[in-house]
Amino acid sequence: RYTPAYQPAEPAAPTAPVAPTRTAPAPAPIPAPAPAGRRGAAPSPAASAFPSESVPQQRGPKPRPEGGADGQARGYDNEEFTFVDDAEESEDVIDWMNFSETRGERRDERRRTIRLRLIALGVVLVLAVGGGFGYLWASGRLGGSSGVVAASTTREVIAVHLHDTDKNVYTALLVSDPGSGGKAGQGATLLIPGNLAIATEGSGGTVPLAANVDSQGNQAIRTSLNSMLGSNITASWSLYTPFLQLLVDKVGGITVDANTSISQGGKVLVPAGSSTLNGAAAIAYATYQAKGEPDSALMTRYGQVLAALVEAMPTDPTQAAADITAMGEVADPSLPDSTLGALMATLSADANAGNYQTESLPVTSQGALGSTAPTVVKQLLGGAVTGGAGVTVARVGLVNASGVANNTALAEAAVVNSGFTQVPGATTAATQATSTISYTDPARADDAQQLAEDLGLPATAVRKVTTSQSVDLLVVLGKDYHQD
Repeated sequence: RYTPAYQPAEPAAPTAPVAPTRTAPAPAPIPAPAPAGRRGAAPSPAASAFPSESVPQQRGPKPRPEGGADGQARGYDNEEFTFVDDAEESEDVIDWMNFSETRGERRDERRRTIRLRLIALGVVLVLAVGGGFGYLWASGRLGGSSGVVAASTTREVIAVHLHDTDKNVYTALLVSDPGSGGKAGQGATLLIPGNLAIATEGSGGTVPLAANVDSQGNQAIRTSLNSMLGSNITASWSLYTPFLQLLVDKVGGITVDANTSISQGGKVLVPAGSSTLNGAAAIAYATYQAKGEPDSALMTRYGQVLAALVEAMPTDPTQAAADITAMGEVADPSLPDSTLGALMATLSADANAGNYQTESLPVTSQGALGSTAPTVVKQLLGGAVTGGAGVTVARVGLVNASGVANNTALAEAAVVNSGFTQVPGATTAATQATSTISYTDPARADDAQQLAEDLGLPATAVRKVTTSQSVDLLVVLGKDYHQD
């Protein structure tokens, strides 16, 4: 650090004045001192009469020497510019305070805006939730203890496909008719025999229902049944036996008047007569078919289990839906648990009021609708079957025994143009002289005569047979068949 070589001396103590001698001239009068701070003022005689050490230092900035050992030019102490620093600092502080206040105000304004928006959103949510709960409460869908089942204004029909562990499928329709004009609601189970011939999409042919539920898919099955029965089946319930067992146990078992006893492992699982069955026993009874029994015997037992399950279900839709959800089966997109629960609750209320019935759709051994099918369909489904005489369009099989290969295509075109269903898979056989059209169901006699006329065959070609055939009308083309 630079240290100036010159150091001011401490002021000397005042000395006693010396008495002037007679020979010394009288001292000159001391003029008044010049004003402080004036430049160029002459030093007073008094100042020159005393040593410089005795003159007190004036207050103010101390000048630095002109130069120093390090050769630096004369500078100034920081105290000389204190007033500049203070002013700048004051302005900076004011600017910072103004900035802080402005930013704080903006932040507070944002907080107020966000708070107001949150409050508004909360009010909207409260109103929406309150309105939803109010609707559910008013419609009877909220409050498990209320026992109120929402009234339906239209007939509801769903298809139930029961799948067992052997890949067999049993189909039934659950029907809920709300009634009108003071008529009480009616519930029903309509059993659909597995050999019912249903149309396949796009091909124009038919296939047995039970063997093709999985391959056709639920939607295609509903479309075929609706087209055939004039019904409005809106959804499908694919119910597998392990889940049906869980549901039966969930509702506390079902009461069934069994028409046979069933034993497993030397133990009676289902006693004959009325008894309460648990889930395992219910499955065993619903899928039981004794040796030599027709398929209708199994379908009857399946119908009994469905009706007993409907009666055992809660009449409250919320609780019914909860039981179905607890079953754990993956729901079909067309039938959510809430929708199925509401339907089952309605059917349960009908069953407990004695307004429930189980019927089987009349189907011939060839898979066609029976003669009494239109009555059953109209009563339970409110629909009308397609085809003349209250039956479905006849399914026609074709065998070419004419010796001319092109006759197969000509005959198929004639069958389709006549409005009949051509079953795919025409075959050939050894040549024969005359053509024949055979049928087994008397209800198909008129169809056989009409087909003979459309094929250009004589009426004598039509005949009724007693042997089983897989189609309604079996056409065998002989050499007498030709198309002009």
